[in-house]
Amino acid sequence: MERKKKIWLVVIICAFVILSGVGVWLYLQFYDDSWIVKIDGEKVSTASFRERLSRMDPEAYDFMKAQPRIFVEGFIAHLLLLREAKKAAGKEAKSVSDEGALINNYLTKKYAHLPPITEQEAEEFYRAYKDHFAGKNKAEVMPYIKMMLEQRRLYGHVENLMQELRNTAKVEINDRALEKIAKLPVKESQGDKDLQAALKKGRPVLVEFGADNCAPCKELRPILQKIKSEYAGKMEVVLIDVRYEKEVADKYKIMVIPTLIFFDRAGKEVGRFHGFLSEDKIKERISQLLTESKP
Repeated sequence: MERKKKIWLVVIICAFVILSGVGVWLYLQFYDDSWIVKIDGEKVSTASFRERLSRMDPEAYDFMKAQPRIFVEGFIAHLLLLREAKKAAGKEAKSVSDEGALINNYLTKKYAHLPPITEQEAEEFYRAYKDHFAGKNKAEVMPYIKMMLEQRRLYGHVENLMQELRNTAKVEINDRALEKIAKLPVKESQGDKDLQAALKKGRPVLVEFGADNCAPCKELRPILQKIKSEYAGKMEVVLIDVRYEKEVADKYKIMVIPTLIFFDRAGKEVGRFHGFLSEDKIKERISQLLTESKP
């Protein structure tokens, strides 16, 4: 009798262990919200994804809430490109903290063999969009046109690469975790508010419409940050990323990036420049503007 009791006790304990294991497995399969994406078995934590969201501009955040699945696919594409960039960079990848810079370096080297845009291609684009260049003559806008066409062609190659990487990687999306994140409070758009606040301060204003993934914009922004510091209290400098601030970009009819717009103390636009502008040229225009708009 005692022997039978011991056998039943062992059976019950084994059953409990098995059921507990099944319960844990079911939880991990269907209720584990600690990860948002798996790429080839490697998890991206929900916490790290949310931290990235906290650093994003409002319009990108709004897009995530409206189209979470499409948004997370873009995030996956970024991670796949980052993985390739790290492989290509090897040990040097550890010394680069900017993921965007690492990817840009990788893509620049990968597609360095592409032939330059021809004069005929640039000429055809100029004729098609001549009315959009605010009266600038062909010689002034040709360098920008060539650069823009090269970027557009590069994006085409990058899109093909991302599709190839996506097709060959094993990717899982945690829809339950994604659904929860999509219900987070909406972030408020800030770009136009910053610009309007600057225009009301009674000082001249310089605003740059650009994007972090635009090469001349990235070259220009450190210069603008320096100018912002040097002219503090005399002039306002506002940087707006058109990818996330489409509404304000449309409001000011931004057709190309970077675009620099100067406003006088009364908030009236008094100058607009397309493409990269050197520090000396910007300061020359600022000096002129400060002189013209003395209170």
